[in-house]
Amino acid sequence: MGQLFTKIMAIIGILFLTFLVTVVGSIMLLVTGQALVYWYVLLGVMAFLFVLMISTYFDLFTSRIRWIGLGASLVIALAIVGIFEFNAYQTAQLETISDSEVDVSIYRPFDNNDRLATLEEESTLSLERNLPVLDGSTALYPVYAAFAEAVYPEATYDSHSSAVRMTNTPTAFDSLIYGDVDIIFTPAPSEQQRQTAEEQSVEFELTPIGREAFVFFVNQEQDVYSLTLEQIQDIYAGEVTNWNEVSAASGTIQAFQRPEGSGSQTALQRLMGDRALMEPPSEQLISGMGGILQETSDYRNHQNAIGFSFRYYVTEMNKTDGIRLLEVNDIEPSKENIAAGTYPITADFYAITRQGEETEEVHQLIEWMTGPEGQQLIEKTGYAPLVEGESKQ
Repeated sequence: MGQLFTKIMAIIGILFLTFLVTVVGSIMLLVTGQALVYWYVLLGVMAFLFVLMISTYFDLFTSRIRWIGLGASLVIALAIVGIFEFNAYQTAQLETISDSEVDVSIYRPFDNNDRLATLEEESTLSLERNLPVLDGSTALYPVYAAFAEAVYPEATYDSHSSAVRMTNTPTAFDSLIYGDVDIIFTPAPSEQQRQTAEEQSVEFELTPIGREAFVFFVNQEQDVYSLTLEQIQDIYAGEVTNWNEVSAASGTIQAFQRPEGSGSQTALQRLMGDRALMEPPSEQLISGMGGILQETSDYRNHQNAIGFSFRYYVTEMNKTDGIRLLEVNDIEPSKENIAAGTYPITADFYAITRQGEETEEVHQLIEWMTGPEGQQLIEKTGYAPLVEGESKQ
């Protein structure tokens, strides 16, 4: 009778411990949003406790063996967590390129911080009322913020709710489609963005206002300096997986991508043409309601990494010293090569409106942007202006 009571109490203790581990572990995971590996560790501990309960009830092992098993399982669990956290720490030390790292407030109009390009003389256009509401991609905020500082009345222009907003490319397109803004400044829309506009009976009017290079970069310590267009396509199609296939370097290529709908991801899709993109590196996180969220990883500057963006963004707004911009077809992405059209991945960026719904002020502002003063601000900001003959005089 005493032995049975001891078994029952041991099982109750194990059940309570299992319950405690499950509840506390689940709460911690949901609150902190830790990686999926912690779920596996938690499930492993629960499984071992269940086996321990069964073995205790049926006397499958001696008490000494059970204690050794419990200790070993805890050591293994701690080792897994320790290795994961060490790797996570090392990864966190790598330089990243992410929109969240850019302090866009330093480009706010009329903040007197000398970050924005200015005209040599007063603007010939001045808008005082019915100000067009502007939005756009992160990389182009310094451009249209400079436009606003030259043309709009002096005021505080909050980047979220004023006439000069800054969200990101996907949000800017949504805002334009649903009529919340008048002009957005982005690269060309993706097929999905065009389709969404069509579903809402909206047609985009795209006015080119400047040019920019779509660039690829690697860790500056990597022995890779130039790729051909075909090699870039092969890498992002998953057909070239080691650097020794395209360069003097060696190592498994980590080809980072950007979230769907972002301007740079759309540019990559356009570059790939009909070729399918490989699955990007991703991060699995625990959502607030317990689901698994799989997010495209921000670029991390691993030795074997390759990433992409627009030239101005990675050389000015989010300057990262640890990367090297690659030549493409042996041509570097310099401002001169962009303006001359010799760099092979050069694209226009646009002032985009809802066709047929532009106000007089919108027309005036776009006309001014494509004229000498607007083009001067684009060039002073660090972008290539429209080639001669394209701007409206």
